[in-house]
Amino acid sequence: MQMNKLPDIETLKRVQQEKYFKFLCDWKKSHEDEYLSYRNNLEALSSEDTAIYEKLFDMAISCLPTYFLSLCHLLFGIEQGDEEIPDEEKEFVDDIIEELFDFGGYLKVDIKDGKPDIDFVLQREESNNSSVYFLHIKGKDEWWSSIPTQYRLIALAMFRGITEEELKSRARRIIIAACVYSPIVIENLCELAEQEQDPTLLSCMYYISFEHGFRNISKNLGGFMATGGISVIVPALVGAMTKTSVTRGFDKKTDWKKDSKNYDSTELRHEVMNALEDSVGKHGRPRLEQEVYNIDEWLVGEKLVLKKTIMEMLEEMEHDYELAYLWIALLRSNHLKKDTKFSKFFRVICGFANHEYQYDRAQRMATLIEHGKGTFESSKKPSIQRGRRWVNNWTNRLTAIS
Repeated sequence: MQMNKLPDIETLKRVQQEKYFKFLCDWKKSHEDEYLSYRNNLEALSSEDTAIYEKLFDMAISCLPTYFLSLCHLLFGIEQGDEEIPDEEKEFVDDIIEELFDFGGYLKVDIKDGKPDIDFVLQREESNNSSVYFLHIKGKDEWWSSIPTQYRLIALAMFRGITEEELKSRARRIIIAACVYSPIVIENLCELAEQEQDPTLLSCMYYISFEHGFRNISKNLGGFMATGGISVIVPALVGAMTKTSVTRGFDKKTDWKKDSKNYDSTELRHEVMNALEDSVGKHGRPRLEQEVYNIDEWLVGEKLVLKKTIMEMLEEMEHDYELAYLWIALLRSNHLKKDTKFSKFFRVICGFANHEYQYDRAQRMATLIEHGKGTFESSKKPSIQRGRRWVNNWTNRLTAIS
């Protein structure tokens, strides 16, 4: 047994989460009055009283570096103050923005002697080295197209007078700068929580983690829908909270569905349902979330060639539900163990591609192919006909591999 083996990422995440929850619970026990005041103010929120949100906003702003704030001011067309920004910092961030502005490829991370060696590459390399990770970076146009249409329309409505191309460029700069500054922001937030023990921050963290905060806030935000301009922001905000709540395991999908039935706004209900459809929940699937699978254990045949072909097919995909087509093509070409259920295949592929695909729609498509063969093979719906073409083409390509 190797005593110096680094713990896997999932183990580290679980340990950190346990420490995080214990820290919050200990703080709340000794600050009951402060927490109760925060919760009562938040849950008594009306469309005319935004003081608690303004307090949270000010707290968040205090953790952002000055140059990042100036880029945000540029995005919103706000006149900037006389803040001094070190030339070295500005030059460093601007160089990274310039380098990645039109870049589309992968961030390659190679762990050597416990330290990450980072590089940007255009193509994902085939490697058996388990210490090498690849993170896909979408190009400017691909990134913009991947944003849901309703969010792009909201952004264009908020920034009237700015062309879509200019808005895309400004937003791209913000996203890259956010990635550059994220370690600093996280460090500032941790210091605010652990050392300064800011009651607003810690109350918010406890509320979200233990008292269904995202769901409760979403109910309250419905009151903003009738206040004019802010109404375009609320649906996108509720959608983001829904997705975060479900994927982080704070709330179940069934609870969100139950809540949304009581929303006065049809638009909010649709936003919640769309977010749920595109989110993978943690409840009910703990074992699959914790296990790490090696694709070599499930493939049958020339594995190096198969893995190269599978990666090409993943890059050809336009929608995550097309994973169902890849699954059935591998089974029909006898290159996947016959007893491999789609749920297991899904986790295998996520690990292989180092990417978290959307599960629900892919599972529904896999069920239609597996149990509704008559419908899938005979339907005249354009989407199903297109799916049959994908399955046939991929099956033929895979069958040609020995």
